Amino acid sequence: MHRKHQKDHKGRSAVTRLQAVLLFLLQTLFISAAWAGDIVTDKTPVSHENMDTLQQLQELVVQSRGMLSPRISDDGTVRMEVTHLQALPRYFGEADLLRALRFTAGVTATSDLASGFIVDGMDMSQNAYTLNGAPVQFPYHFGGIFSVFGSWQYPRVELAKSIRRVGTPQALGGVISMKGRDKVPDRFRGSFNLGLTASSAGVDIPLGKHFAINGLARVSYIDALLGPLTSTAATSIRYSFYDADIAAIYTPDNEQTLRVYAHHNGDRLKYGDSNYDMDTRLKWRNILAGADWSGNNTDAYAYYSEMSNTLSLIMQDINVMMPSTVRQAGFRGSWHAKYGMARVEAGAGGDWYAIRPQDIDTKGLGIAPDSHVRTTVSWLATAWATARLQVADFLRIDPGVESNTYITGSYRHTDVDPRLSLIFRTGTGRLTLHAGRYHQYIHQVGFSEIGMPSNFKIAASQASPPQESLNVAAAYSTPLPWLGMKINADAYYRRVLSQPEYFGGVLDVLSDSYSPDLFIRTCSGYNYGFGVTLSASFSGLSATAGYNFGIARRRLPDSSVYFTATSEVRNAVNVAASYTINDHWSVDAVFNYMTGRPITPVKAVYFIGKYLAVEYGTRNSARLPDYHRLDIGGSYKFFTGNVRHTVALSIINVYGHRNPEAVRFRYNSETGTIYKSYLASLYRFIPSFSYSIDL
Repeated sequence: MHRKHQKDHKGRSAVTRLQAVLLFLLQTLFISAAWAGDIVTDKTPVSHENMDTLQQLQELVVQSRGMLSPRISDDGTVRMEVTHLQALPRYFGEADLLRALRFTAGVTATSDLASGFIVDGMDMSQNAYTLNGAPVQFPYHFGGIFSVFGSWQYPRVELAKSIRRVGTPQALGGVISMKGRDKVPDRFRGSFNLGLTASSAGVDIPLGKHFAINGLARVSYIDALLGPLTSTAATSIRYSFYDADIAAIYTPDNEQTLRVYAHHNGDRLKYGDSNYDMDTRLKWRNILAGADWSGNNTDAYAYYSEMSNTLSLIMQDINVMMPSTVRQAGFRGSWHAKYGMARVEAGAGGDWYAIRPQDIDTKGLGIAPDSHVRTTVSWLATAWATARLQVADFLRIDPGVESNTYITGSYRHTDVDPRLSLIFRTGTGRLTLHAGRYHQYIHQVGFSEIGMPSNFKIAASQASPPQESLNVAAAYSTPLPWLGMKINADAYYRRVLSQPEYFGGVLDVLSDSYSPDLFIRTCSGYNYGFGVTLSASFSGLSATAGYNFGIARRRLPDSSVYFTATSEVRNAVNVAASYTINDHWSVDAVFNYMTGRPITPVKAVYFIGKYLAVEYGTRNSARLPDYHRLDIGGSYKFFTGNVRHTVALSIINVYGHRNPEAVRFRYNSETGTIYKSYLASLYRFIPSFSYSIDL
């Protein structure tokens, strides 16, 4: 009996260390003694009751100058180009179009370290990211510091929110489409960027009048900067990443383009602690290859995409491996033609998925579970038809319908999704009204609420059916008659069905009967909200201000009570301004405010024997403090011949506000007191420097 007690205690100790390590990784990687926010601990003892807990997720702001306002089309699609970023004071020395989308009304992030963003109240896992049409399973480097898409290689991005036409990727949130270079340049072009954590080099090489090759390579040296600052005599942290892109473009004439491309990126994170004889590693990679064709009346593309991810923990008492893999291949083709005032389009495509969720391999603690996870193979066939009917000078009608047939094993599901948009033009303004049905067949779940790569994907099944949303939305834009101003506004209501929620935790993976399906429950609910963006440009000054309001509620199938969704950001404000002083100097500033993220409160904390127990209240019924931050920056540009040089410097979080990232509780065994501990933002007084050369 005594030996069994020792073994159980040893197991609990190892499990506790596992939980602490996974939380510690996120808190520690980018903390430096010179810049980072501290962990602030309130030393005042707190009551065992009525205490709030867990994570604050905030928004990371990207700065821009010059063309601060993106282009917004009739259907509300947001389009941004690299020209928005040419003089951008770069976050960790990098300019990133994907991050710049966070200035758009209806788009919010939930943390300084969020790998993704919320679109119209939908979860980050409900977004779809594509590169020239090919899906990208995880488009961020660790902590969301920036995306894997270099702005040189992918100079355009589109974001479709609640209003989307048929033929777009199946997703309930936003569809983010990165667009590669598609023109043959008239001369050799190149770009080199020296940043704070990484450097990149891109080239665009014409090989004749109709053919060109372009590519981009980026490699990090973040270890050299942060490794010595975050490591101690007993601990060490190592992190590195790289990106590589290459594409060949053939344009036989002005109307036809063939592009063949490939992308590869990888991240490696390692944390070691000699106190516990512990080695923790997290690594992941994306591999993509594809070809796309654009012709007079036809468009087509084919692709292969793969993402692999492994989280491993090696300790004296325990060895845990958690790999997962997603492989996907597919094609799309469409035909379009114009008949008088009408334009019609029809298309079809298919996708193949091979998904292996977290396959837990646990050794030690007397546990040697058999694998309950198997690779799931799924198929999706889709076809669509749509039209643009200009029925009057002031009215256009866009009807469309999409049919999807999804098959996995013996499970088969067919959906018909109709969509209709009405576009009214009144003078210089336009109003779009939209109603549509949408589905998503691949789910992403996990215990990370900020979208870490340790989250994994699963295919829809009988137990977790395809997600569905019914959207009603409106978008309006018009120029204002003063100061060169323009206003864009949109509103939406979404009814959400069959959304999977993962209720497992870090420690559940140690169970000898662990299977991801056991911890997934299907929720339903609704979202509604609106956003307004004002922009102006005059006399060297460009400015934009946006406000977004959103409500997101969910409920479990066995309950009639709605709870606040983790993705609900009640209020969000972005204000940005850029001023060009002369041909060389420019300055800018960005302010961001966001309502605190929903959290689950703690009702009581008590002991069972010598172990601390926590009783939680209603899910997401409390909030952490509001988030706010000011960033400023400036750049100096000069030329030597035809070569442009840009030196950029910015300061993140100018007034050093300690935005809480999380709240947790600590127990002092000597005094018998429980303390409430705040984990401050990792970003405090961060300088960002870059030097760029463009040929």
